[in-house]
Amino acid sequence: MMISLSENDNKALFSLASYQYLTASQMERLGVGKNRKTIRDYTLRRLTRIRPALVGAQDFGMIPGVGRLEVVYFLTEHGAQIVAEQLRCDVSELVYPKHGIRYQDDYFHRIHHVNFHISLRQWVDQRPGAELEFFNSYYTKTKGKKIRSVNQVYFKPNPSLPMHYRKTIEPDGIFRFTASGKSFLCAMEIHRKPDSKYITKQLDTHMTALDQSLLAEQYDHPADNLVLSVHESVSSFKSVQRRLMDNPEFEKFLPFFHFNLTEYAGADLQGHWITADGKNSSLFAE
Repeated sequence: MMISLSENDNKALFSLASYQYLTASQMERLGVGKNRKTIRDYTLRRLTRIRPALVGAQDFGMIPGVGRLEVVYFLTEHGAQIVAEQLRCDVSELVYPKHGIRYQDDYFHRIHHVNFHISLRQWVDQRPGAELEFFNSYYTKTKGKKIRSVNQVYFKPNPSLPMHYRKTIEPDGIFRFTASGKSFLCAMEIHRKPDSKYITKQLDTHMTALDQSLLAEQYDHPADNLVLSVHESVSSFKSVQRRLMDNPEFEKFLPFFHFNLTEYAGADLQGHWITADGKNSSLFAE
């Protein structure tokens, strides 16, 4: 049976194909419909009630003191097939959660992650000649026998590293974009824990990865990657800056690290970026 889809139906499906997980509020940012209520009550209700459904939904309920969390939507296999047909590609080329949503405690982290992804694509779209080559998310898995995050990369063996040093690095996001004639490879971390010691240790692994040119080699990039450290907590954010600046080994890595808060980076990528020494970063400033 032929399915008749409206312009907003298609916008919702293609948005989910790009971001995997979206709330009605995030779809409003993406121009799927007039407002969140209309998107939720008409577009998404229709797409979830078609049989077989084109879109799946997960209700995360309510948290005392926070309120009701937004429902998260995702493509079903049927929805992915419809998108693939319109793109004239094989459905295997699309990334979507084939088994639905299988997380509970990662809700806020993924919301921040997707908000950043939206900001990045909108920043790129607003600049003539700019292009986002790829954006890999930590929750996207590799294909094959050994399933792992597409962002997991093994460190090179190095006798100077501590015996129990981490074997791999797995950034929240790895992406490459071109702007103003330059190509940038970036690793991005969203920090929700207000634990500056933990975050500093996490960023230390990025220093090791840079020292080994790990991501540059993995993605065949001519220059070392940048590290974007995006924090939810202002206090731990400032504490991490101090810890890094107090570390003599960090000096040579200073130009590669750029910092922001989730409230800014998740709404508009331009502005508020700084380096660990507190200076304004030119990244995304143009």
